Formats: sequence, C-alpha cells, structure tokens
Amino acid sequence: MDINKLVKNQKNFFKTGKTKDVNFRIESLNKLYDAIKKYEKEICEALKNDLNKSQFESYMSEIGMVLSDLNYAKKKVRRWTKDKRVLTPISQFHAKSFIKKEPYGVALIISP
Repeated sequence: MDINKLVKNQKNFFKTGKTKDVNFRIESLNKLYDAIKKYEKEICEALKNDLNKSQFESYMSEIGMVLSDLNYAKKKVRRWTKDKRVLTPISQFHAKSFIKKEPYGVALIISP
C-alpha cells in the first residue's frame, strides 16, 4: 500500500472518533502486545541481521521493554483519559470546569 494512501486512511479513521473510546485503545494495545509475542522470533532475527544482537539482548533491550510498557499503558490508560476537574473562574460561578484528554492524531513515530 502506498504510504500516502495509508496516512489518508488513518486520518479518515481518526476523524470517526473511534480512537477516543478507552476500550478501543485497550483493545489496540492488546493487539500490539499479541503481535509482538507472535512475531518475537522474527523480530529477534531482524535485530540479529541488522544490529548483530543476540536473542537475549534483543528481548532485554527491545521486546521485553516494549511488552512491559504495553502492560503499564493498559493498566493506566483509563486513568490517563479520565476528565480532570480544575478550578472555575469566579466569573463563571456555578459552572464546572475540566480538562478533557483526547488523542492528537493518527501516528506516533519514536526514533532514537
């Protein structure tokens, strides 16, 4: 698939608002966790070919850390997405103020 078409599809999906649902986010984290576990051997082979990492080093420095972070995110995502009450200005007496946390966009790319 063409990268431009892929990004366009991701943006269109993001606009549906489905990614705002916490259960969808947890399900996505679970799918990523399962995919990493399923392809762990292939990931180790790629790290061996590209960086000459041993299987132990691959797990300790790459795979295991990501799996641990995914578990942490699954445990915390409900709290992270919860609305946060904040002080309301006196000029808005009787109103309630809060910060609503929502996803920004379609992709997160992390690189060393």
